[in-house]
Amino acid sequence: MPNYTFQNLSPFDFEQLARDILEAKYKKEFESFTPGRDSGIDLRYFKNKDRIIVQCKHYEKSGFPQLKRSLTEEKCKLQQLTPSKYIIVTSVTLTPSNKDKILQIFEDFPIESEDIIDAVEINSILAKNTDIEKRHTKLWMDSASVLEKIIHSDIYNISEITKQTWKSKICLWVKNEYYYRAVNILEQKNLCIISGIPGIGKTTMAEMLCLYYCKEKYEFYKIQSLKDFFKLLKQNKKQIYYYDDFLGATQFEEKHEFDNLKNVLTVLNKHTKFILTTREYIYQQGKEKSEKLALLDITSTILTLSDYSVFQKAEILYNHLYFSNVPYIFCKYIIENNRYEKIINHHNYSPRLIEWMTNQTHDFIQTKPEEYYSEFIKNLNTPSKIWDKAFNNHISQASRYLLYVLYFLGNNISIDNLKEISFLWAKYLDNQLKQSMYTEIFRKSLYELENSFIAISTRFNHNFISFHNPSITDYIRDKIHTHKELETEFYGLEQKYWDQKNYFIEKEDSDKETIKKQLIFLLKNIKINSIKRTYDVNSYSIGPQRLYYIMNNLNKHGLDELKPDFFNAVIEIFLNQELLSETLGEIMLKIPKKYFTNHSIKSKLLNDFLKTDTIEETTLYLKLNQIENFIPPEKYDRIIEKNIESDMDYARSVDSDSYQVQLIRDSFEELANLNFTVIPDEYFNRLEEIFLEKVERESQQENTDIDYDHNDQRKDIQDIKDLFGSFEK
Repeated sequence: MPNYTFQNLSPFDFEQLARDILEAKYKKEFESFTPGRDSGIDLRYFKNKDRIIVQCKHYEKSGFPQLKRSLTEEKCKLQQLTPSKYIIVTSVTLTPSNKDKILQIFEDFPIESEDIIDAVEINSILAKNTDIEKRHTKLWMDSASVLEKIIHSDIYNISEITKQTWKSKICLWVKNEYYYRAVNILEQKNLCIISGIPGIGKTTMAEMLCLYYCKEKYEFYKIQSLKDFFKLLKQNKKQIYYYDDFLGATQFEEKHEFDNLKNVLTVLNKHTKFILTTREYIYQQGKEKSEKLALLDITSTILTLSDYSVFQKAEILYNHLYFSNVPYIFCKYIIENNRYEKIINHHNYSPRLIEWMTNQTHDFIQTKPEEYYSEFIKNLNTPSKIWDKAFNNHISQASRYLLYVLYFLGNNISIDNLKEISFLWAKYLDNQLKQSMYTEIFRKSLYELENSFIAISTRFNHNFISFHNPSITDYIRDKIHTHKELETEFYGLEQKYWDQKNYFIEKEDSDKETIKKQLIFLLKNIKINSIKRTYDVNSYSIGPQRLYYIMNNLNKHGLDELKPDFFNAVIEIFLNQELLSETLGEIMLKIPKKYFTNHSIKSKLLNDFLKTDTIEETTLYLKLNQIENFIPPEKYDRIIEKNIESDMDYARSVDSDSYQVQLIRDSFEELANLNFTVIPDEYFNRLEEIFLEKVERESQQENTDIDYDHNDQRKDIQDIKDLFGSFEK
């Protein structure tokens, strides 16, 4: 018979176990409620004439005296509930005398000695119901039989210290869907690679999985190279292997053992399981630097940890407070007035930060509870302890500067524009750098940063980059504010230059010659940097403003003699574009026809036109074609027909919404007004039908989402309040 003490269970965990124990004993399905102080009911069974009320008392640490005091307080609540049977489940081991004292407290209530279930009886029921034992992982994870497998099987001398380290994590851990997915991957593929951002819980997840397989009679081995795997491998013998940070702890390390990993994949089977962990950005580095790793067929074995539900976040905080050395008065302050909500709903929440705040040594004698809480929030607001090491030591300098640029641009920018802008800075730091060289540097940085520091998404057939986590945005912001020279470098490359020239242009007492001189400087700046300034006319907000600013001032001050330089600068920028942007196209529509006669310009316009895949893009080129004919009719007929069908396909797809369908319809109308082609009415009619269908579907979905989100959120809030309402230490 097992002899569990239940010390790793929180009150919430214990109540879940009690429910399963009662259902096994009484063969009834009990309702479970999140623990709360005031209801007097933890579990119940109300059916027909049965009104069974259950109280769960987890006082394993404090023992019978505290249990007796708590039950005495419950007596008043019980008088108002009129149960037909009252049951007590406790983690305390009771003597016959203890049970008699409890029966005396409730002598006026329907409770028998057999309805007082203590630690001994719980263990007895678990012995007869191994499925319950298996389901409640925290019970057996710290059992001697499981932990001894950890100590004696490791060739790298995992000691008693490691045993205690793993044991301390068990009580803090919150089982979630990733755990079940990992077990499923291991059962099907026999290999699971756990990846994710720093602080998300990769190592803890791997350790809990190892304990699960130790429970299933697997021999455990923690290895530090794949060669060790083959030294220890025993065919047809149950073995579980664990390799932490297998690609390197801080950055990718080429260990020349990916041939070994390929061989490992061939020998894994139901008897041999393998768990590996890696940080997501290191895995991306590995794929980029090692062709052997990139070619391995391991995608289906990768489990990437991301976010937790709000209730899981609450339970993680609850466990860390409950099992920590944080004094009760400090915990109570966090719980009062629902202050914990600011922690669990914080956009920088991470298990590592919660662990750090509850495990570090505080001078609680000299610290007030409100000061501890303020420090908690301060560290959430400035999460440098999560990202500092990865940022400073694990990624390249080029990647760090790429993150700075992304922050300056507002976090969400197309890959092409980010590349152009970051090249400016790289060129400033290294004047010898060529754009062709930077293309490779940029590509490697994206591989290194994706899914750890940045996320790449696709919208409107374009790839956009944003920070992977709000805490990264905050961290980069603080880095920049701490190092003011970064802002000076970025904006000082050109902004001060432009501001200086604009000052003289806008001065009331500036004469025409002064203004002309300043505009000449600005034009020279555009011409010299025309290739680098490609980004200016794509999306970077200052760019279009500058071009329009120069053009308007040339008109305002009658400086026609400078217009040829301006038009040539715009043409030069266009020639270095991969595809014409809407903003640059609108400016080019104001350029006289003679500037389009150059063969290279007409050739590029035609080549770009043939690359278009939407009617909106097509229309812009057709407008320019009215200035100087560069598109043969047989060419634009084919492209228009292709892009109409492409837009229609997109409008019909699940990826489009009503707004996008309306934009497509508007672009069709604009094209029709150019008289290059006749668009049949059936297309407009079909787009109108699709638009109305999308509007109706979105309206229904919005109502459904609102109801679901509202109900789900309301349930979470109440469950979390009840969870913390039961908090006692």
